[in-house]
Amino acid sequence: MDTDYLFVYGSLLKQANNIMSAYLSGRSELLGEGLMEGKLFMIDYYPGAIYSSDSIQKVRGDVYKLNEKDSTFQVLDNYEDFIPGDPENSAFIRKIVPIQYEDQVLHCWVYLYNQDYSTYQIIPSGDYLRFDVNQH
Repeated sequence: MDTDYLFVYGSLLKQANNIMSAYLSGRSELLGEGLMEGKLFMIDYYPGAIYSSDSIQKVRGDVYKLNEKDSTFQVLDNYEDFIPGDPENSAFIRKIVPIQYEDQVLHCWVYLYNQDYSTYQIIPSGDYLRFDVNQH
């Protein structure tokens, strides 16, 4: 399976307003907000999501339609510390998962956290931009 859609939930969100979110915005079309079944954790100064098809929790993010998928993924894979030929040693892995977008389900690429997350703080709202580290 392949897709031209990408779901982002952290520093690649348009509202994160940094050089990499600007890079993504310039090479794709923002469709709107999506929801992924799973949990969101604060890993360091960035979040990491875990997909779980039976989770009652949701991760909020943006759905993009990629215009230049291959070249964009070369840059984003490096940014997300995903090594396609060595997933065991990658901080994140890129997988296709179902995302609720408006009244449909889109299969989107998403960077999922790929290391032990048991000691990290969960972001209960599933929304990285509304998480305040000082309040938790």
